[in-house]
Amino acid sequence: MRIPLFEKGLNDLIDYIDSIIPVKDLTMIEIGSYAGESTEIFAKRFGKVITIDPHEPNYDDNDSASNSDFTEVLEKFLERKSKYNNIEYIRMKSDDAINLLKNFKVDLVYIDGVHTYEQVKKDIENYMPLIKNGGFISGHDFTPGWQTVVNAVTESLGEIDGVFCDASWVKRIHDVTVVYTYFGQEERIPGIVNQKLNTVIVDDCSSKPLGPIDGVRVFRILDDIRWNQPGARNLGVHVSDGWIICADIDHLVTHEMVKELKRYRWVRGNIYFLGREDDDMLHNFFLVHKEDFDYMGGWDEDFSGNWGHDDTYLSIKFRKFLYPIYLTHIKSKIYKESMSVGVRDSTHNHQLLIKKINGDFAHTPRLRFKWTEIK
Repeated sequence: MRIPLFEKGLNDLIDYIDSIIPVKDLTMIEIGSYAGESTEIFAKRFGKVITIDPHEPNYDDNDSASNSDFTEVLEKFLERKSKYNNIEYIRMKSDDAINLLKNFKVDLVYIDGVHTYEQVKKDIENYMPLIKNGGFISGHDFTPGWQTVVNAVTESLGEIDGVFCDASWVKRIHDVTVVYTYFGQEERIPGIVNQKLNTVIVDDCSSKPLGPIDGVRVFRILDDIRWNQPGARNLGVHVSDGWIICADIDHLVTHEMVKELKRYRWVRGNIYFLGREDDDMLHNFFLVHKEDFDYMGGWDEDFSGNWGHDDTYLSIKFRKFLYPIYLTHIKSKIYKESMSVGVRDSTHNHQLLIKKINGDFAHTPRLRFKWTEIK
């Protein structure tokens, strides 16, 4: 029987995840169920629990549990499992079960299997690709008594987000995508590529078309629409998933900026405005989740064709539908020589803005043009 501290620690872990994403709708994998005490705690809170355990003895000389009577252990596990219809049991070693699950996507992986350094690292390596963007990897026994676990976790994942009273640990997986819009600024491409971030560049039907770029997804708008920044940015978000940083081509999002961002807890329903080195905050430089962006309707392409106020209206919509967080101390370098040029007459769009903000903020059609991916 596990001590009460164990149950409190697991529930604190679940509460932490629930404060970010409601767990009742989430699917998780548990590696190592033993007698099912943790499985039962997870099943009470999560939408679905996939639990993996071969229930075989003698798996680790340094773990006293491996010397248990596994006939009895399995009976206790099956008894607990029988009370829930949201538990899927895979009686295999985790190394074998991954072959059944490699095409699955889950919200949490909890690792409490064999505690050797090699196996913990292997479980992290095998199961990390199954975690959705914005999901969590977690596990048990992050404690000096299990230095093999501590070493494997920190070497594989770096700094973790937290440890709970039962020695459960957690780290959120942020695979952020940086979206840039391009209109002929070829000089900016090498610097962007050198950051080696997950990057999308949308070529807004420029006269200097972008070709394929190693490590970057490139898309081109085929219709020549004047001042089509709203459409180009909508396309960049459309082809991305999860958390997204939207930036102008005259910005540079660096590894250091993303590392600093990851020190903060990203919460769905928030919009995170970022800063610039010239201290001029823009409404079009931010971190947002794709589903929140879609919820508030994205950029309004009624503003395309004329210059100005599309970002102003977007900012108003963000504040109406989402909660703004200002992380403007995280600053991007600005390359003013790469700013877009052209006739900047905002008369038409100013009138449109007044009409829009006095309206009902109805969503308008997006991607009103032909486009293709450049491969």
